[in-house]
Parts: sequence; structure tokens; C-alpha cells
Amino acid sequence: MPRLRTIPREGWDHFFPDLSQGEGLIDTIIITQLLSVLIVIAESGLFGFNWVLWGGVSLLTMGMTLLSAVALTLCGRLLISSRPLRSAVLGYAMVMAVVALCAMLGEQAMIFVMPVRDFSWLKVFETVAIAAIPVAILLRYLFVQQKTHVQQHAAQESDVRAYQAWIRSHFLFNCMNMIASLIGSDPVKAERVVEDLSELFRHVLTGSKTLIPLREELSLCRRYLALEKMRLGDRLDIEWQIGDYGEGVQIPCLTLQPVLENAVYHGIQLIQQGGQIEIKVKREKNKIRIEVRNPRNPRLQHNKGRKTAMKNVQYRLKAHFGSAAEVLSEIMEDGYITRISYPIK
Repeated sequence: MPRLRTIPREGWDHFFPDLSQGEGLIDTIIITQLLSVLIVIAESGLFGFNWVLWGGVSLLTMGMTLLSAVALTLCGRLLISSRPLRSAVLGYAMVMAVVALCAMLGEQAMIFVMPVRDFSWLKVFETVAIAAIPVAILLRYLFVQQKTHVQQHAAQESDVRAYQAWIRSHFLFNCMNMIASLIGSDPVKAERVVEDLSELFRHVLTGSKTLIPLREELSLCRRYLALEKMRLGDRLDIEWQIGDYGEGVQIPCLTLQPVLENAVYHGIQLIQQGGQIEIKVKREKNKIRIEVRNPRNPRLQHNKGRKTAMKNVQYRLKAHFGSAAEVLSEIMEDGYITRISYPIK
């Protein structure tokens, strides 16, 4: 599976990176510190490296970087609302203004340290001139990096929506099969199933959000299992262990339902006497942990559909929550265990 980046902050798809998110800022600090090393090497040579000079240059470039990041972040909405050329010029001018300000403050600090020294506008101009080309190169690098990220995110969101569409159509298909299996044997029960399914379909097929509250997902799963209970009768037993996971916890729509569907179709349904599905949901610090256990029949297994559904769930979780999200399946002698964990945003 390709490496995934989490879906970016909503509304930020401009070529100036969102430096408030950390990743772009760290890259920028590393690059500017490397540039400060090159400046000192050019001034004092490699073998006579002046550590005191590097300390001053490093402090100055760090100040320029952080103040530029603050300025670009505060004016971010203005920049992304402008045309690309105007936005690029404004951003460049803003950074160069910060460089000039830091250079003047640096000169003033030198006068404080060495009172016999006069303020040198020439030094300020030299600092701005030296910074002009590296700043342009750095902004170009950030532009290319952000453009690549935006393209990756667009492709990733498209994949997520495609997976979402697949899981919804799969859910619809299985529910239609459930109705078809009941029509011949129990028309009255089939009629009740159709009525109950209408509410599920309204929730599943009309929702455009990819993330929904966890309580809604659990409610949908309860309804789904109630329908399966109606179909399988005493062969299906369900045990819920729901801990206090707090408010505002979200999950990709139809994440837990495919896991429960697998537990029914690849577990309970293949065992003549049926069995119990155990669902545990709990919060551990800043993570949600979900565990589903179900029995299995070792002699009758349909693994292809199970693996497809689990791959779908894993892809969508990682797309939203990054590498911290995990979907693990364990095959035991008499059952399956599926564990899902992801961070709380």
C-alpha cells in the first residue's frame, strides 16, 4: 500500500504552504540553518570555521525564518485570495521586509555590544542582498513541495471517495440479498426488514460526509446487527462493551459495519449452531480502540471478500488519521479478532 499523507486542513490548497501545521516550518528552519553554515564557511573557511560567527548568523536566520512564518500565516488568507502572480510577489516582498527588519535589529544589537561602532546601512543592504536569492529559491522549493502535496491529497481524496462508494454499494447489495432470502421463507419478516432498511439507506446513501461521529457509526451498526439477528435468529448472539470515549470523536463512515458484516458472513453464518460477536469500544489516552471477536469454521472460509473489506477500512482510516491508525486481524484456532485503533483529532 502506498504511503499516505493525512488529508490537509480544509480550505488550504494554495501554493504557499500552511506553515502553522509544522511540517513546512520544520523544512524551512532546516534549510535556513544549512544556509547559515554555508555563509560562515564562505566567510571563515571550512577548517577555520568561526563558531561564534555561526552562532550570530544562526540566531539571525532563525529569527528571520520564524517572523516570516508568522507574517505569512497571519496574511495567509490575503495571499490565497489573490491571483498567483500577485500572491507570489506579495509573499516575497513580505519575507524580504522581515529580512530587512531583522538586519536593522541586528545592526542595532551590534551597536549595543560595541558602542564605538556606527549603524551601517551598507551592512543592512548587504544582508538583504545576500538573502534575496536564497529566499527566492526557498519560496520556489516550498511552492513545488506544496503543489505536489495538493496533487497527492486530491488523488487521495478521490481514492477515499471511491472506496466510500464501493463500501456503500456493497452494503446495499448485501441488504438486498437479505431481503431476497426472507421473501420466500417469511414474507412478514421481510416486510419489517424493508421498513428498517429504509432508515439505514437514508443514513448511508444520502450522507456526503466522509467523517461522522462515532456514536452514529455505532448506532448504524446496532441497526445492522438487529437486521442480521432477525434473519439468523438464535444463531446470532451479540455482546456490546462500550466504554466512555468522550464527545466529538469521529470515524470514517462505514468503518465498523464492514467488520461486523465479515463477522456475520465469514463467521457466524458458516457455523451451524451460530455463535457470539463481541464488540468492544474504549478510549486509551488520545486513541480510540475497537475490537471485534467472532467464531469461525476452519473448514469453510471465504477470505477474498474479507480481505477486500479490511483493505478498504484500513485505507480510509490511514487517509484521515495517518500512520497512527491501525487495522489488525488475527486468526485464532476458533475465531477471528479484528482490532482498530486511531488517534482522536
